[in-house]
This record gives sequence, C-alpha cells and structure tokens, in this order.
Amino acid sequence: HVPTAAMASRRVQTLSLRHMVEFVRGPDLNTVKHTSRFLNGQLPKRIDVLLEKFAALPPEIHESFAIQRALASFKHARSNFLSSEPPSSPDEFLPHAIQLAKAVREMDVDARSMCTTLRDDSKRLNSFPEEIDEAVEAAFRLLLPARVLVSHYYTGVKKLEEAAQADQEGGEGGVEGTSSGGKEELASRPTALSNQSEEKAISSLGPPASIHSIPLIVEAAIYDSQAFAVEKFGAAPEVEIDIDPVPSPPISTDKKRPVAVCIDAHLHYVCMEVLKNAYRAMINTHGALEVKEAAPIQVHVTSSRDQIGIAIGDTGAGLSSEVSPARYSDSFRFFHSTAPPMMANYTYSRQFGAAFDGLGFGLPLSRLYCDMMGGDLVLGNRPGYGCTAYITLDKHGRAQNI
Repeated sequence: HVPTAAMASRRVQTLSLRHMVEFVRGPDLNTVKHTSRFLNGQLPKRIDVLLEKFAALPPEIHESFAIQRALASFKHARSNFLSSEPPSSPDEFLPHAIQLAKAVREMDVDARSMCTTLRDDSKRLNSFPEEIDEAVEAAFRLLLPARVLVSHYYTGVKKLEEAAQADQEGGEGGVEGTSSGGKEELASRPTALSNQSEEKAISSLGPPASIHSIPLIVEAAIYDSQAFAVEKFGAAPEVEIDIDPVPSPPISTDKKRPVAVCIDAHLHYVCMEVLKNAYRAMINTHGALEVKEAAPIQVHVTSSRDQIGIAIGDTGAGLSSEVSPARYSDSFRFFHSTAPPMMANYTYSRQFGAAFDGLGFGLPLSRLYCDMMGGDLVLGNRPGYGCTAYITLDKHGRAQNI
C-alpha cells in the first residue's frame, strides 16, 4: 500500500487518499513497518523543501521572531526524524505514531503563530508580498499532508493493535503477517493515551480519509455556516441545494446520493469558507434586514464517473467590473482578505476557523485541501450579480497529491 522501493531517493514521494483508505481498512504488520519507514524518510525531505523556500526570503524578513521560532521548530523536528530509527518491534509502533503526532502538532502551532504575526507586521512586509505568500504556502503544503499521513499511520497502528487484542482473546480476525510473539506484544500494550499532551497531539491530526456521502457533508456545512452567520452578522441568507442523480456505476451501493473518497473535515471546511464569503457578500449587498428576501444562495452537487462537483453561487454584488480576471488569483493568496478581522468570541466562530478570520487564510487553505483531494477551487465572477465558487474532487481518491 505504501511505496518503499526508492526510500533512499532525495525526491519527495506522494500518496493518494485511496492508498491511505486501503491501508487503514486492513493494515498488517509488514505494511505498518513500511509506513513507519516511509514517514521517517519522507518527513525530513518535506521539511527540506520548506527550509529552502524560507532561505530564499530577504534577510530583513528573517529578523522576525515568529519566523525564527517557526524555523527552529522545523529544524528541530527534522533533526529528530533523522536521528530516530523506525520501530523494529510491534510494541514500538504506537509510541512512534504519538511521537510523530506531537512533532507535527508543534510545527503546526508554531507555523500558525508565525503566519498571524507576519500578517500583523504587514507594514514591514509590504515590500515582499509574493515571497511571503510562497513561503507560507510551502509551510501549509508541508503541514497539511503531514497531518493526514500521520493520522492514517496512527489509525492503522490502532487497528492493528485491536486486531491483535481480538485474536489473543480468541476472536476470528487474525493479523496477517504477524507472528504470535508480535501479537502478544501488540495485545499487551495499554490502549489509553498516557497524558493530555498525547491526547491533544492525536486529536489535532483529524479523521482519516474514507468514502463519504458528499451531500451529507455539504448539508452539514450549510447548517453550520448559517448558524455561524446568524451569530456573526445577525442574519443568514436562504440556501437551496440541488443534487444531480448519480451516474452508473457508482462506487458504492448508494445510487441516489453521490459519494467520494475524501476527508470529510477538509471538505466541510472548504464549503464553510465559501459559504461564509457568500453570506458576507449577500449581507453587504442586501443588508441584514432584507437578505432573507433576496434570491437564495444556490448549491449544486454533481457527479460524473470520476469527479464530484460542487457549485456555490451567491447574489451579492460580485467583484467590480474594473477588476481584471488576472487579479481574481489574489483571492487565493495568503493574507489577502476583504473582510475585517473579528474576535472569535462566539460558538460557531471558535469551531470553524475564526482564529484566522479576516487574515486571508480561508480560500488559500481551501484550495490546498481541494488539491490534496485531487480537485480544485475556482471562482467565477458576475459583476453586479454575484460570484460562484466551483469545487471539484477526484471521486476515487487516486490523485497522488499528499
């Protein structure tokens, strides 16, 4: 399930969501061993790519304490990965997975602190917007896939331990490729995490990829985003959702609602960010008191043999006709935002990313999530009438973008 032949190569190797779904579905001892070696070999190489991007920044930017701290964190993690040996016995897999989770979480915390500090220090950084944008994107292109990879590794290790425990207790599900000694070692390990830091590290990884009903995720995002809008703006526009019939053959027995291999939390985030932007545009155009009378936001879910499409169209004012199509890409640059920063002091903003509200993280991160799921996020503009966001996903999770 995991490429291991060219592990000594210096190039970064990528995986698909399908690889990871198959791994989590039925991990065996040999596959978990290969995965641990893959992670130990690949994470330092991915950090090298990030460090090269930051090395290209002008010297003045390196004076920032936030950047110095983040780079020190990345270098420390790289050193730890290079100096640590992959697990050699079954009882070492879970501690290894937790160690990787802690390292990824520490890098993630420092990177996000770095990004918010850079945004606050905008006066000094105005001369280098493109370089900063590329470096920040490199940071997230390291951290988001690393979180996904380690999440699946941890999930696979836990499933392997559960299977070993069931086998020891006389269950029918044995562990393929595991010696009896290995089974005893796995089954004897305590399953509870030993302290709060380990719990936080594991919970920060997020859920693994699986086959999900796309309309269910979209409908949940609509419900959550409307509650968010009511708390934040005092009103929420109406939303209508239309789901196209699934073409034959589907990848599951659900013939009425399109399904796809994806990470549900990532797709929920993407839909939330697009809907939040649509609500803001609608309320700015029609006003909070009249927005309920405006034409509703239209959400259209489509499915082809290989792709899922989600279109979300609002009836706000759209981008000005004076803005050239070439500048639409600004919406996907980190730190570019037309919304004012707002305090995250209410329920839905705390849950759905308002720590970065108004910082210009929503659409860039959403596009990275779509890329990891084999798709894209594109904006269509109708000056004076509104915008439509087009989200696409690789239905079968075959794109090797992680």
